Order: sequence, then C-alpha cells, then structure tokens
Amino acid sequence: MLLREKGLSGLLLFRPDAEKERGRNVGKKGVPENQRIWDTYLEYLALAVANLRMAYDCDIILGGNIGGNMEGHMHMFQEKLSKYNNFDYDASYIHLGRHKRECSAIGAARLMQDRYIEKIETFSAS
Repeated sequence: MLLREKGLSGLLLFRPDAEKERGRNVGKKGVPENQRIWDTYLEYLALAVANLRMAYDCDIILGGNIGGNMEGHMHMFQEKLSKYNNFDYDASYIHLGRHKRECSAIGAARLMQDRYIEKIETFSAS
C-alpha cells in the first residue's frame, strides 16, 4: 500500500495492529514501505497532538491501537513532535493509555459497571 496510491484516506485507514497480524513489523527496520507509512503516520499524529496541545493546553493520552504500538517508538514520535511544538521543551504531557486493545468496549463496560454500583448504593442506603 503506497501512500501516493492511497492518499490521505489510505493513511487514515492504516492500522499498525493489522499490519502486525499480516506478519509485518510496522515501524521496524526491514520493510521500507512499512517504514515510510509509519513515519508519515507519526508525522500526522505529531501535528495533531501539537495542535491539540496548543488549542487546549492539556495532557494528551494516546490510547487504543496506536497507544499500544507506541511503546518502542516514543523517541521517534517526540522528535517529530518537537518540530511543531514551540512552547513545551519536553513531551511529559503525552501519556500512553493503559488498555491496549478494545478501549471502547472497556469504557462502555465501565459505564455500565458504575451505573450498577450506583443502583446498589442507592438500594442499600434506603
């Protein structure tokens, strides 16, 4: 999948975990096409994170599949981020999510769990 063939939509549909499932090591040396895709993905991600930081001045959590695949690549990401970030000297405001897979399902389950506990507390209080 070359970026010039797929354009931005191809990059946005790119999933690092899908590449790993196919037996490729995304972001690792060896497959130049994957390295180019990963570098471009990190470049766009760095720009998005810098824009969010400038607009909202808050900590940013990289979660889900991308957060799960960033552990070995944070130094590369921080280098790309430093080009766009003129006010922060470090990237201590970026955090990786705890849950690497199925984050939306975990979040939905936590909401239901909180509601259930709330009902129990209300019932036991009366």
